[in-house]
Amino acid sequence: MGFLLLGVVVALLPVPVSSEGGGVELNEVKMRLYPRTEDKGVVWLFGAKTLTYNPGQSESVLSGLEQGQRLVKGKLDMTLETQSLTIDQNDVLYTDLVTLRVPKDCISMSFGIKGNPRAVRIDQSTGFSGPNVVY
Repeated sequence: MGFLLLGVVVALLPVPVSSEGGGVELNEVKMRLYPRTEDKGVVWLFGAKTLTYNPGQSESVLSGLEQGQRLVKGKLDMTLETQSLTIDQNDVLYTDLVTLRVPKDCISMSFGIKGNPRAVRIDQSTGFSGPNVVY
């Protein structure tokens, strides 16, 4: 579902810049991701300076992330802060370092390894994992 939305966004935007390998690069992107999950009403909102889609790997990379929010039934559930985020074909999110905040529980945690773009994994069905957690 998330990649269907991405396809619609790519089709409607004017003059996308083609990159090597047939990928697409978009600038100043606002994106909604409707992940495949058992939870109803989950939407991720992202804002980034650049979105690059690689069709060979079926992945999108958001760089210069300016917004990362998870809404459940229209209410803020979690915020995500990182510089770069990869979204795979199964709506799994990957990054090197991230800070997650859960406002309703007053929880903030940071974890990951700088320079390892898959150190942190956020799976829509099973939760998140990564090394070096600071709670």
